[in-house]
Amino acid sequence: MGHVSGDQDQERGCIVVAKDILMPKLGYDMTEGKLLHWLKHEGDSVKAGEAIFEIETDKVNLEVEASDSGILQHILVHEGEVAAVGERLGVLVVPGEQ
Repeated sequence: MGHVSGDQDQERGCIVVAKDILMPKLGYDMTEGKLLHWLKHEGDSVKAGEAIFEIETDKVNLEVEASDSGILQHILVHEGEVAAVGERLGVLVVPGEQ
């Protein structure tokens, strides 16, 4: 998924790790993709391996699976918008260990 940062969650007493959800590179010549549809909404639980959004490239439409389990905290690129490969699409919050 991408960049990782951690903060202490005072309420729950655990470390919370934020992981960026990035536009994947699906082929050698792919430079960007269009985000067709988020399959999850902000605040929804996400399980690793579960489809989280659908993208369109010049060759294929594809549902992309989450690489981690957590909560979808922020959506940064909205449906219908085009994003470069590696661009942040959203942020997943993953509870860590203390």
